[in-house]
Amino acid sequence: MHIKRAISCFLLSFSIIIGFSLVSDNTNSPISIQSVSADATSAWYKKDVVLTSPNYTLWNDLSFTSKRGTSAPYYGAIVNATIIYYANGNSYLSLYKNGQWLGYINLTGVKTITNSTNLNKNITINNGNYTLWGDLAYSSARNSSTNFSNQTLYAGYAYTFDNGSTLVSIYNGSTWLGYINQNGISNVSVVPSNAKQAGINGFNNGGWSYSSHNCTSFVAGILAAQGVPTSEFQSLGDGAYWAGNARSRGLTVDFNATPGSVISFKGIPPYYIAPYGHVAYVAGVNNNGTINIIEGNFEGLAYHERTINIDNTVAGVIHF
Repeated sequence: MHIKRAISCFLLSFSIIIGFSLVSDNTNSPISIQSVSADATSAWYKKDVVLTSPNYTLWNDLSFTSKRGTSAPYYGAIVNATIIYYANGNSYLSLYKNGQWLGYINLTGVKTITNSTNLNKNITINNGNYTLWGDLAYSSARNSSTNFSNQTLYAGYAYTFDNGSTLVSIYNGSTWLGYINQNGISNVSVVPSNAKQAGINGFNNGGWSYSSHNCTSFVAGILAAQGVPTSEFQSLGDGAYWAGNARSRGLTVDFNATPGSVISFKGIPPYYIAPYGHVAYVAGVNNNGTINIIEGNFEGLAYHERTINIDNTVAGVIHF
């Protein structure tokens, strides 16, 4: 493995020095050498990009003597750009899709994805007319947001681009609606749609260092479903100690509850058994400042809901 890696690094350096490009149609294919302009230099790019026009040429070489095709078949698709070349005053990317080499394209023919995040959240559509797009290049409109105003929908992946815009993939149940500009959605809640069942599963089965039939395993089950890294919430101890231990891990702990945060309660009788305390998950915050929580092992129940205020029983609110 080290020998192959060393050979690969040598060949890349060799290609730049002598003015050739190493191209592999897939990772298991023999490497072929193709001509590159003598003044071309290169650097690793290693980013996903979206082709923004069907009219760009895909080149076989950077001497621009052989056309491989056009960008039309990949218009709007996400592809991988491995290397950026600087030739003749322009920049070109070497593109791959599913391990197959597509060719070289001018950098102006793509927009680069700077971040992609699986939101896994319920959202609502803002008032206004936002287009629901069929792809990330705005090439085809699927629907209008006016048909879903004030409805609760589901947000999947959000893609942020180098121009600062963000498109969010949204669903109505299992039906994909399209991509919408992030400005067209609001009330994005980190509370997973399956929070109740995830908490019950955690309560019944335990895990993440917590025994079953405990408030801690209930909350841990929801945090796992929410996509919170396990390292942030495992082994925080009994409920009363979650706030202090979370703070020591660098997490934000205050007294301002937000949906998706966790409340750590002190072990203050008669409310919570000393010294163990309690933890609960914040499902929502009301206009009057009261807080809707869901919890396990409240009076022994696998699932319980109630509305509370922040008072002297609260050790802290943890923001994962």
